[in-house]
Amino acid sequence: MREFVKGRTADEKFKSISTTLKHFSRRLSQKVVGLIPATPVIRFVRTLDEDGIILNMICPANGRITRGCIYIESDEKQVSIGYRLVRKGTTESFLLDMKSNIPWPFNLDTEVRLGDMISLWADDPMKVKSVWLGFLYEISPEGLGRVDFVLKQLEEMEKEDAGQT
Repeated sequence: MREFVKGRTADEKFKSISTTLKHFSRRLSQKVVGLIPATPVIRFVRTLDEDGIILNMICPANGRITRGCIYIESDEKQVSIGYRLVRKGTTESFLLDMKSNIPWPFNLDTEVRLGDMISLWADDPMKVKSVWLGFLYEISPEGLGRVDFVLKQLEEMEKEDAGQT
C-alpha cells in the first residue's frame, strides 16, 4: 500500500501534505458565486391624504413579497387597512382590521411578477396619525445580478480592502 504522507520529520511530512493540497486545489472549482439577498422596502407616512394611501408600488421584477411589519399610530384601538394586488386581468384585494399602536408582523408570501401593482391604504384616513411599514421583496433568480469571480480575483480584492482600512 502506498503511503499518503511522505517524510520522516514533521517538517518533511508538513511539506508533503502542503504539496498534496496544492495539487488537489488546482482540480477543485475556482469559482465563487454570490446572490443578492432580499430587498427591504421601507415606508413611513406621517399624514395620509384623503385617499388614505400608504403605499403604491409597481414590481420591477418577478419575485416574492415575503414577510414584513406594519405599525399604525392612531387614537383608535383598531384601524382597517386595505390591500390590493393588481396583475394583468386579475385583482386581489381585501381589508384587514388591525390593532393600532403595536407592531403587527405579517407573512404575505405572495408571488409577484414584473408590472404587478401593489396598493395599501387606510379605509378611514382620518383615524390614522402615521404609518410605519417594512417588508422583504425577494427577486427571483433570473432577475438577480450575478457576477462570477475566479477565486484569485476575490483574494486580490480582499488584499486591496485590507490595504484601504
